[in-house]
Amino acid sequence: MQPRKNHFNTGNAFFGMYIHRHATAIVGDTDRTVFEQHHIDLAGMAGNRFVNTVIDNFLRQMIWPGGVGVHAQQWLYEKTGKKIPRIKGGYKALRQFLLQQLDAVAETMQFVILSGRTGTGKTLLLDQLEDTANLGKLDLEKLYHHRGSVFGKHVEPQPSQIDIENTLAIQLLKFQYSKQCRLLLEDESPCIGARRIPDNIVNAMRHAPILLLETDADERIDIIFDEYITQALSEYINFYGEEVGFEKWTQYLTTALDKIQRRLGGKTHAELKTILHEAVQKHRNHNNSEQHREWIARLLFDYYDPMYDYQLNKKSDRIIFNGNRKQIIDYAGKL
Repeated sequence: MQPRKNHFNTGNAFFGMYIHRHATAIVGDTDRTVFEQHHIDLAGMAGNRFVNTVIDNFLRQMIWPGGVGVHAQQWLYEKTGKKIPRIKGGYKALRQFLLQQLDAVAETMQFVILSGRTGTGKTLLLDQLEDTANLGKLDLEKLYHHRGSVFGKHVEPQPSQIDIENTLAIQLLKFQYSKQCRLLLEDESPCIGARRIPDNIVNAMRHAPILLLETDADERIDIIFDEYITQALSEYINFYGEEVGFEKWTQYLTTALDKIQRRLGGKTHAELKTILHEAVQKHRNHNNSEQHREWIARLLFDYYDPMYDYQLNKKSDRIIFNGNRKQIIDYAGKL
């Protein structure tokens, strides 16, 4: 199942409060060709399904490309009396402005990093944390559409690098405009999935103070089980259907495990793969998913923890507070 090809590049299509990664074309590829060849009235192609449902919000966010966009602007003004703002210099000028703002905001915004071992629930804490007058929050994994680890891939692809940078710049500008002087970000590698965090943001994060989230072992297994098993399988089944979805989800787990084979070592990788295979078979044949906890536990304690502890030791001097979820939330509210 593939999403319909979009005529407009999503990086060019929207600007306003945000740039939406699922841009919707006003005129489809086929309709555009007909329009260009036969000059058929644009109204017949756009249709009431577009105009009647989203026009008020959409017009405030649209950046119009050349060609058919000029005709669209004229038609929409004639039909609605609404003038569509145009940006001097077009998308390229806007893109350059946003890149400049990434540099400027990275220098002025005070980042606070939420760190913790894999499975401690950092993303869950961000969801629970309320913005205060001084501290905002930004979920990079949501923006990047990826959970951050080798098992973090979603069914639908990540937005393009350009889309992410544009959206990130706009989000940071919104925080700056709200006069929130600090911004809480989850500790991330320079890349989230196949997309990079801009270098200036990475550099700022590397010098920021750290809040260290601590969670007990059983809860960490529960959190990873929910992400890798419950949520991920549901996502695949919703996208592909039950039978194909289960197979695709199994491939996703196996592929992710194979990607870290070298770091795990041949013996450990083979053992984990056997446990994973047995867990999948029991899950499929008996609708019992509990055996997945065995390979998740080993992955957390034998692979992720030693790697994380090594990295944390190099930045321990930046830790300003450590505690459980409630303690971190209470402390963050006082920043």
